[in-house]
Amino acid sequence: MEKRTECEIVEDLLFGYVDGVLNTESKKIVEKHLTECENCQKKLKEIKNDIKENEDKQKKQVDYLKKVRRKNKIKSILIAAGIILIIIFIKYLYNFIIFNNVLYKAKQTLKSNNMYIEMAESFTGEGRFLSKKYFKDGKYKKVDGILTDDGFKINSITYTSVGSDEKVTFLEVPKKVIIEKNEENKILNSEENLKLVSLFVRDDRLIIRFVIPIIMKVEGNKDMPLGSYYSNKKCFKFKDRINEDEPRSRVYWIDKETGLPLKTLDKETRGEMFNQSDVVKQIKDNICEYKYEFNIVTDEELEIPSFDGYEIEYSE
Repeated sequence: MEKRTECEIVEDLLFGYVDGVLNTESKKIVEKHLTECENCQKKLKEIKNDIKENEDKQKKQVDYLKKVRRKNKIKSILIAAGIILIIIFIKYLYNFIIFNNVLYKAKQTLKSNNMYIEMAESFTGEGRFLSKKYFKDGKYKKVDGILTDDGFKINSITYTSVGSDEKVTFLEVPKKVIIEKNEENKILNSEENLKLVSLFVRDDRLIIRFVIPIIMKVEGNKDMPLGSYYSNKKCFKFKDRINEDEPRSRVYWIDKETGLPLKTLDKETRGEMFNQSDVVKQIKDNICEYKYEFNIVTDEELEIPSFDGYEIEYSE
């Protein structure tokens, strides 16, 4: 076999040699020829260099594609996270605006100089606790009792005024008048306390205004539950977001017009006991319902009646 012809044959086999696919006999022929031929050695080196360059290019392309995919994946994650954050922020902003609007309306409504507030609360027997508050020009009267099918049974009537250190309470059982006078009453007899209803918070610092919309969820344009004072009223429904599905959560139905609560529900916060026992018979929800009337309270309703027939007790 001539040298030139042998080189041509070996050159044809070099790619298979580099790829390791030659049979044993062909491999021996190539290796033997390479020990004798510098040109074929150079050709082999060129082939290896070309293959390495191609591999490097392919590796760079693969690395580039991986980098692009990784960037696109990160970008997609950031976009998705951004969208989620925007949705959360919009929901928070919605809650924040409604909550602060409700709080503002409630405070404006409670500035009334003539208002009547009635609160009916859950009761373990056949009736409900009923509290009636009368407020006019700084004077105040509160009537507490129990409402049953037989009527309203009064337990106590309290008279006082804004900023006064004196409070007069008429008890029906026993028939007694307690006249209480001390410095603490000046604090308790603030206008805010006397008109107190179950708002979300009494502390209206800015930080509280920002936090409450996080822990409370609002549902707009809701109907009042059937059987309430205002079954036909449209209201906001605020729910305890953190404990929504847990016992002891809280729900408020807030009047859109006044910002005042029409109904509140505290889940599983009251225990009914067996008679003459400390054993819990049943866990119940605590429900409060409110009724408001304005400019109906008269001066006569707020006058302290005679003490005739009552034992008088003074307290400091």
